[in-house]
Amino acid sequence: MLTKTDTQKVKRIQKLDLDILESLYKYRALSTAQIRKMFNLSKMYTYKKMRILQNTGWVHKAWIKGFAAPQRKKRQGVYFRIGETGIACLRKQGYPVERKASQLRVSENFLPYLLSTNDLMIDLMSFGWRMLDSREVKRKYSLNRGDSLQGILTSPGDKEYVFYMLMEKTTKPTLTKIAQEMESYSALDATKGERPIPHYIIFVRGQESYQQVNNFFNSRTGAITSSGQIKVMPLFFAKMYFRLFDDKKELLKYLSRFGIEDVTARANLTQIKSYNGLSTVVRHEGEEKYFVNLLDSDLIKMHDIHSYRKEQYELDGRKMLAITTNALINKQQEMLQAIKHIDWYPLDHHEMIDYLSQVPPTD
Repeated sequence: MLTKTDTQKVKRIQKLDLDILESLYKYRALSTAQIRKMFNLSKMYTYKKMRILQNTGWVHKAWIKGFAAPQRKKRQGVYFRIGETGIACLRKQGYPVERKASQLRVSENFLPYLLSTNDLMIDLMSFGWRMLDSREVKRKYSLNRGDSLQGILTSPGDKEYVFYMLMEKTTKPTLTKIAQEMESYSALDATKGERPIPHYIIFVRGQESYQQVNNFFNSRTGAITSSGQIKVMPLFFAKMYFRLFDDKKELLKYLSRFGIEDVTARANLTQIKSYNGLSTVVRHEGEEKYFVNLLDSDLIKMHDIHSYRKEQYELDGRKMLAITTNALINKQQEMLQAIKHIDWYPLDHHEMIDYLSQVPPTD
C-alpha cells in the first residue's frame, strides 16, 4: 500500500521515472550503464536520477556479482531492481503489473546471464528486434521451468530464435542440457503451436566458450538434425551483426563491394540441384559458386557443407564460397579441413564492424 507521503510523490513523478520503473519491472535488473544507454542519459544525471529513486524506496541498488573469477578482481559496478513501493507506484499509475518485487529478484549466479541478455536487447531493440523473456516463453509453450533458454528473439523480419547465453567458460553438463532441450522442443507438435520455432542462437563470451560449444556440437547429431539453425556467436560481434546482416539481402549488398555478385535469378537453372543450405548462387572471380554465410557460425551450415559431397560437386561443377572473418577463419577451416571444394573469403573484422556501426537505428 502507498502511504500518504508516497501518494504525494507519485503525483510529482516524472515520465522518465515511470519509464525507468517499468523497465526495471520488465527486465528485472539493469546496470547503471544499461539505464544510461536505454534512456540516453548523461553519466552524472543517471547517478542523480537513480539516487533519487533509491531514496524514495522505489528501487533498490546492489553490487554486481557472479561473473567469472578474473572479473571478480575488478569493480563490476552496481545494478538496480524495482521494490514493492515502485510496483505499487506503477499500479497506481495504471500500469499492468502482476508480480511482486520478491518474484523479480535475481540470484547471484543468474545475474550475469540476465544482465548480458538485457545488454543485448538494449542494443538491438533500436534496430527493430523484440524479445520474449524466458518466463513468458515457458508459459506460452508449457516448457519446463528449469529449462536453460533465455528467451526468444524476433528479428525485424519476424524470424524467431530461441536463444541461450553462456559466460567465459561453460561445462559439458550445461551443453548437454542445452542440446537435450533443443531435441525435446523439436519433438513437440509444431502444428498445434506447442513448440518454439526450432532456430537457435547460442551467445558466448570469450574464445574458450566459443570453441567449447563448437567442439561439443560437432558430435551431437541429434540437435543438429532436428534444428533449422544453431548460430554460435560472440556477444559483442552479435550485437553488431544483427543490426543488419540477419537479412541476407543486406549482407549480399555489402559483399557486392568486394566483387561478389548474387546471380541466383539468372543462374543456369538446369544445373542447380537441391542441396541443403545451398540455395544462393554468387559469381566470384569469374565462377558461379554456392554462397555460404559462416559469419554467424551456424552449425547447421557446417553440416550442410559436409553434405555437399565431392561426387556431387564433380557433377554440379560449383564450389562453395564460405564468407567468414579473419577472426573466425582458422577455427572454421579446422572444422572443415576435409572439404576441398570450398573457397574461403575472410572479411576484415574491423572494417565490417565499422560499416555496421554506421547503420542508423530504425526507431
